[in-house]
Amino acid sequence: MSTTISKKHFKWMRALAIVAIVCTFSLFTFIMVESSLDTQTSAALTQQFYDLFRPTYDNIEKEPDVIKARSMSLKILDYASGEPLYVGQSWQLSVTFGPTGAEPEPYHFVIEEENSTPTISIDENNVLTIIGYADEEAVKVYAVLDSDESVRTSSINIYAHSPSPIDKNTIQSIDLRKSKTTEKIGTAENPLIAGGRAYFYINDGDVRSSFFFYESSDESVVKVTSSGSVFAISPGTATIRMWSDYKDISWEYTYDVHVDPAPTTPDDPSVPSDPNEPVYIIPEEIFVPETIYIALGETYSYSVLNVSYFPQNASKGIEVTAEDNEFARHLPSGIVPQSAGTYTITVHSIYDPSVSKEVTVVISRPDATYIDILTDSSVSIYDGIRLNSFVGPKYAEGTMIWSVVNGNGTIDENGKLQPKRIGTVVVRATLAENPAIYTEKELTVQIFDDFASFVRKIMGHCLLFAVLGFGYTACFYFLSKRKYLAPAYATLASIASAGFSEFLQMFAEGRSSLAIDVMVDSIGSVLGIGIGMAIIGIVCGVWRAISGKSFHKIALAYRSLNFTNMFKSNETINMLFSADVYNRDPNQHKIDTSSDNPQEQSELPADN
Repeated sequence: MSTTISKKHFKWMRALAIVAIVCTFSLFTFIMVESSLDTQTSAALTQQFYDLFRPTYDNIEKEPDVIKARSMSLKILDYASGEPLYVGQSWQLSVTFGPTGAEPEPYHFVIEEENSTPTISIDENNVLTIIGYADEEAVKVYAVLDSDESVRTSSINIYAHSPSPIDKNTIQSIDLRKSKTTEKIGTAENPLIAGGRAYFYINDGDVRSSFFFYESSDESVVKVTSSGSVFAISPGTATIRMWSDYKDISWEYTYDVHVDPAPTTPDDPSVPSDPNEPVYIIPEEIFVPETIYIALGETYSYSVLNVSYFPQNASKGIEVTAEDNEFARHLPSGIVPQSAGTYTITVHSIYDPSVSKEVTVVISRPDATYIDILTDSSVSIYDGIRLNSFVGPKYAEGTMIWSVVNGNGTIDENGKLQPKRIGTVVVRATLAENPAIYTEKELTVQIFDDFASFVRKIMGHCLLFAVLGFGYTACFYFLSKRKYLAPAYATLASIASAGFSEFLQMFAEGRSSLAIDVMVDSIGSVLGIGIGMAIIGIVCGVWRAISGKSFHKIALAYRSLNFTNMFKSNETINMLFSADVYNRDPNQHKIDTSSDNPQEQSELPADN
């Protein structure tokens, strides 16, 4: 029985071969172009793949990296600064750790007080309870890290008061005194003397004077500060009003200010026999440091400002003014820095505001004492990782010098690490301003750092090269004269394509060329080749079982197709399939050059 090779079947095979070539070449071109793109453009393409699988990735639990606590802060929750603390009240303490993301560690509280009887207690739930009275001396409370006692919070000063809140009925009297041991002043027997200073004293000790607000009817006679300090400025009469928002209670006191009958004068700068007696000499000039320096995280109290006066025995007392600025917040008692910078404050004599001096305030960042590397403990060999550093303490700054001290990898000046081998790599961050300060971190290098990396390499590179390998298989099966060598040709072409892709990445900004990428791409290609061969085998087997005659016609046309005759004209093809060209037994095979017209059939030999 002879088998005829239809020209129509040959055209089908040729059309399929052309489709395979065009598709495979298009995919090859896409891969090479993608390999030439810079890292940002490539990442945008990757994101499109990743977005398809984002829900799955978001549901994967990732083990967080442990960041060691380097600093701590303590505060009383729901507590307004200056609010009285009374015996029997309880407050919740809150401890936070730094830098951001630091893992909480065990700690304990330290209570420092001078009283022999405890004033406060803190239970296992960090609840602070006022159990005793200590109005005069502050109780200091701070938290300390169990593993490192050098890591601790700033102290909170607590003044504990008697059980009764501010109540006008519980306050027996309010008067001015120089101290608790002196008699009250501002009376006919003990008047206020110009140049003197006094304090409001609540004699039952239930509340502190700073829990009130104060104002003077005439500040040229008497000035009163927010903490209840009173300065007698000049002879005259003034009324001081003090009040509390709690229960809306207030008092008013009128005081006469007198001049010492025998005051010292600039012409007679002798010191009074009693050094505690005020003098009344208006300062002609004051002297202060030209510059004061404050570090972020600290506060500055005006009580430590070195002030001197001329004449030397002039009445002492200052107040400070400053314009609003972004560098600091100003309180009547001092400066709370907000950001690094330089600005100016003006120091005035409280007795004559025109006598003043300007002071330059320089707010700087504290010196760096340690570095933390903030990143996960693992890194993908494909993606690398950008390392972030934290310079401590809080507000400190510094420039990092990055280096790889162990393992195979590179790291640039911005902390972008690119490992070269699977295993471990140790990186070091060194402070450029002080090389003695550095830290190291060991990272585990693995194939896929996260699901996004898996998507890009498996669903991206590996899958693309699998399709490319499938295309190479089809092309070589169609075009090779020795069909059995098609898988070998496809494998060699796939490996060469993977190598060329990585070669192109060497010249793309931000990209890296890795030997393991060639291996992964080649594995994808081999997988595609195997799948292609399996599909071809299954289709041919099923087709042959269903219609052997049709299958043999297609098979003969397929075996006759190769790169030499694929692009020939129909007339040339007719000649190629002639008996003279093939020089074979004309009774072995027949080729139908007209496909459908039996009269135009010619018996031509064909390859087996």
